[in-house]
Amino acid sequence: MLLAALVVGLVTAYAYGRRAGMWAAGATLALLVVAWMIPAVTLPVYAVVGVGVAATSSAAARRGPHAQARRTVDAARAVWRRWRR
Repeated sequence: MLLAALVVGLVTAYAYGRRAGMWAAGATLALLVVAWMIPAVTLPVYAVVGVGVAATSSAAARRGPHAQARRTVDAARAVWRRWRR
């Protein structure tokens, strides 16, 4: 369960940033704990997590690598240009 939550968190963090990754990992862990307590919902929960990871990794491929890093560098350049004037 913890490994699945970490994988979901890492994939989401890669695609959308660290904060979104932490939220996704926490929500996945909570969902998997519920699946652990109620065995009847285990298969649907695993299906939802699998589809979510596939959709997130597909979105990450379309966004390009390190989209968050590029925004950070652009913001730093803007601050540098303002300071240089």
